[in-house]
Amino acid sequence: MKSEYIEQVIWDTIFSKKIANNKSSNKRPQLYGKLLSDDTIEILNEVLNNNNYISVLEAGCGSAKKTFNLALSNPNVNQITALDISVQALNYARQITPDALKNKTKYVQGSIMNMPFRAKSFDLVWNSGVVEHYSEPEIKKIVKEMFRVTKKGGYIVIAIPNMKNIAVIKAAFLGLPLCRKHLKFIKGYRNTTENLYKDKTIKNILKSTLQRDVILKYAGGTGLIGVPDFIIKSLYKFSKNSRFSFMSFFIVKK
Repeated sequence: MKSEYIEQVIWDTIFSKKIANNKSSNKRPQLYGKLLSDDTIEILNEVLNNNNYISVLEAGCGSAKKTFNLALSNPNVNQITALDISVQALNYARQITPDALKNKTKYVQGSIMNMPFRAKSFDLVWNSGVVEHYSEPEIKKIVKEMFRVTKKGGYIVIAIPNMKNIAVIKAAFLGLPLCRKHLKFIKGYRNTTENLYKDKTIKNILKSTLQRDVILKYAGGTGLIGVPDFIIKSLYKFSKNSRFSFMSFFIVKK
């Protein structure tokens, strides 16, 4: 599909630069990113619920770092599959795979709308920061495909930027064509192909497509990225897992 081809070109370019510059994501993350990562691992471990011999597919993995962190935190994860449309993303994921996980990890280039896996192959199929790059009809295809390759009793988890979060609102504003042209002096991420979806919209897509109940959770800080750490810590302390957190997580059991 056109949008998936665009995503492939964009992410091939991004990860080619990372590889060329030898940029490793093993460096200590900034506090905002660390809080989001810790919350993400907490949510995923709750879903896995200490089951044994867990197989995980990150469908649209990018660097796959969050899945690597999940596996390092949970010894019951014994199989990791990293799928991405971008070959360079997978090359980068190979580059940063922890030694302890190299024998557990497979890297597969392919489309999340037509994944090269048998039905009922994985205990957890998930992604973060992926589906917001696609239209609603495309998200329905992605969701169906994720559900197809999930084992009975397993879970799919989808995480998107929360449009009620101030950092997400800022990125969307700076990504507007006029802002890109006239506000170049303002630091911070700018949206490229992302769509801002309401929690209700994604929840309804999942419910109507899969005919399953959907659990909604939140992860990450509530304030702006790049502000002093004491502000981030203070806001996070009083607003952990709030509806203004950075990411919205949608959880469906098969």
